[in-house]
Amino acid sequence: MATHKSAEKADRQSKVRAIRNQSLRAEAKTAVKRVRAQIAAGTKGEALEGLLKSAQSTLRRAASKGVLKPETVSRYVSRLSAAAHRAK
Repeated sequence: MATHKSAEKADRQSKVRAIRNQSLRAEAKTAVKRVRAQIAAGTKGEALEGLLKSAQSTLRRAASKGVLKPETVSRYVSRLSAAAHRAK
């Protein structure tokens, strides 16, 4: 348990940040799952492109916030784009 005032504040901040990071990470994972599900279902055209663009935006936002590493996001986006391209 924190005994100093600054340690108590740091503990509160840590908890808030953990919740925020968890939310962003879950949002990014869900976006990837949606795109993969649509690719598996055989969706093509504008619907898939819109979903892919949305997923890329979500992933890059997570990277900019420091929730995911930029290299990881780049890899996810690359693989999703390649999978979407193959599905066309």
